[in-house]
Amino acid sequence: MRRVEGLPALGAILVSALLLRLALLPTSFAGGAGDVATFIGWTHLLLAYGTHGLYTHVEPYSRHVIDYPTGYPLVLTGIAHLYAPLAQGDHHEIVLRALLKLPAILADLGLCAVTFAVVRGWGSTRDALTAAAVAAFTPATWMISAVWGQIDSIPALFLLVAIALTLRGSATLGWVALGLSVLVKPQAIVAAPLLLAWQVRREGPRASLVLGPVLAVALAYVSSLPFAPVTSPPAVLSWLFGRYEAGTGFYPYRSVSACNVYTLRGDFYGSDGQRVFGIPVWGWSMLALSALVVGITVITVRQLETKTDRALREKVLITACFIVLTAMFVLATRMHERYLFPAIALAPLVWFADPRQRPAVVILTLTFVGNCALQLFDVLSLRHHGVGTFVILFSVLNVAVLIALVSTFARPSSTRTTGRAVWSAVPAGGDDPPRSSPASSHARTQRRRPRCGRAV
Repeated sequence: MRRVEGLPALGAILVSALLLRLALLPTSFAGGAGDVATFIGWTHLLLAYGTHGLYTHVEPYSRHVIDYPTGYPLVLTGIAHLYAPLAQGDHHEIVLRALLKLPAILADLGLCAVTFAVVRGWGSTRDALTAAAVAAFTPATWMISAVWGQIDSIPALFLLVAIALTLRGSATLGWVALGLSVLVKPQAIVAAPLLLAWQVRREGPRASLVLGPVLAVALAYVSSLPFAPVTSPPAVLSWLFGRYEAGTGFYPYRSVSACNVYTLRGDFYGSDGQRVFGIPVWGWSMLALSALVVGITVITVRQLETKTDRALREKVLITACFIVLTAMFVLATRMHERYLFPAIALAPLVWFADPRQRPAVVILTLTFVGNCALQLFDVLSLRHHGVGTFVILFSVLNVAVLIALVSTFARPSSTRTTGRAVWSAVPAGGDDPPRSSPASSHARTQRRRPRCGRAV
């Protein structure tokens, strides 16, 4: 087995990242305490009523039924089994709070490892370690998991694994990983057209293209069985779709707490049902987002056809995923402040994938941390004391960055860098470099042979 350079340093980064998060584990602020308290309530519902009773009972803290699809409740079920023997002991609430934060903390470490693997396939070990360190120590990750107790790094990890598997040539497994991401939170669905475009380019129009999506749907069915009140596949999938509708239905606002195109005036919670030219705002948002995703997919396909180096094609795909995930946050209604996290998880990759986008990476990371800090420290009610100014500033920057991302991506880079294929997988089909004929090989050999004068 070929030894991978940088593994000891990567191990040190992962250990340091874990220690940082464990030190922050007891931390709890106003915004975070409410969310963790809700997760505690869901865990107690699982203990009291089992999985089939989770979605039929009102959680005492939040005063409404669970508004997540079935991915995270599966994690909660495991936590409930670990916590049950400790439920009667002293300090049991502290133990449960720590258990609830651990899955996201472990997902943070997973993001570091996958980031290292992907960037290492493009260039130097130093670049890969730099990207992993950024993923490990940026406040954009540990603030959400270890301090806030939120779970956004879990679906982001599944998304990143889906992209990495697709690049490696395991597109079917990539669809399964993407399905896991969407089962936790739905934002990653906007990357599906791009992954499909890569797979079609690699494999061609084959019947096997449907295998991955079918497995993802089957996974959604199986994971929902413990919670659904029915068992037939159509009924279970219909019930699951209803969970997504119910989750978004709790927040029928142009923006819940996200600094995007709908908060350019500095306010949140405006109704997205207001009609403009006969179409509700949420309808316009879906039209705008869909048009952008289609446009980015078309541009991606064209750029993939013009890139002769596989590493360059991989960088195009990752940059495109970064753009559509950013677009969902900026253009879609009912967004929370943390819904930019999937794009932020790709930011260390984009830094090395397209240097032209580095200013966008920096700005989005800063606005994300600022936006989350406003909510985390529960100061949104103080808009009259100047918070509204920050909301406007972050919103303007995010909208401007999206415009810059799209316009820059639409102009092909003139950089002619090369790199190794991700994961050292053997390219298939159209990804193989063209083979030379014996005659052309002989001609190149003749050209390389040094000229030492006439032969005797």
